[in-house]
Amino acid sequence: MTTAELRAWQAHMGLSLRSAAALLGMSASGYCKVVYGECQPDRRMALACAALSAGLAPWGADTTPPTAPRRVKPLPKPRAAVRQQTWFPVGL
Repeated sequence: MTTAELRAWQAHMGLSLRSAAALLGMSASGYCKVVYGECQPDRRMALACAALSAGLAPWGADTTPPTAPRRVKPLPKPRAAVRQQTWFPVGL
């Protein structure tokens, strides 16, 4: 994505600088640096612009995150029956 494409995206969406920055999760000054060519837009910004253009909601915003299934501990194996022994002192 180039700065010209970013400006075209902003115009297509009908956004001001501040609202475009807010949608992309950036500060207004950081977004201005990208728009005016001080910094180059990266792939994440291009993906975010494409997702916003397609009307996608942020991940997890429209659904709850899937819960991991609970691991159930297996029951302990039954121990062999232990005979009780009576111990007597030697020498009685």
